[in-house]
Amino acid sequence: KPFFQGVSNKVNGLAQEYARGVLKKVQGLEVGTEAVVNFTKDGKCTGYYVGGQNSMKVKPPEMQVPYYSLHNHPSNGILSPEDIFQLAKHDNMKGIGAVGHDGALHTCEKVFGYKKENFNRWMDGLLEKYPLYQSQDANKVETALKQRIDLANELRQDGDKHGLRFSG
Repeated sequence: KPFFQGVSNKVNGLAQEYARGVLKKVQGLEVGTEAVVNFTKDGKCTGYYVGGQNSMKVKPPEMQVPYYSLHNHPSNGILSPEDIFQLAKHDNMKGIGAVGHDGALHTCEKVFGYKKENFNRWMDGLLEKYPLYQSQDANKVETALKQRIDLANELRQDGDKHGLRFSG
């Protein structure tokens, strides 16, 4: 069940329905197909977006009002570094969540104390610390995976110091 601090209990209830809707949108599609739903702070759904045949990923349009975004993670994993980067990149995005195909939900939300400039400085340091986290080099796959996991864990562990609240 999602819990975003910046919305009401009623909107969090709607978010739970939207998370179920995301899973329904990818049911029966190729494994890895991504679906996304965005909703406003007052709970209004802006629609579902599903990845196409040539691209398993989908990027919905940026909204001009405060909003939250939910997408699926077939692996049931925590939010990826790229998910957190998307949250930071879009000023109006206030929270992001990933729902696993087993129903697990992981969220991250900008809360009091979040400042984009501070986040960007923190991320610059993390990217220097984990330069191979996205490497596709077959000779470095183990190092890349370790760095990716360490980066994701450090984001979760220290996020509160930078105005990010993780749950799930």
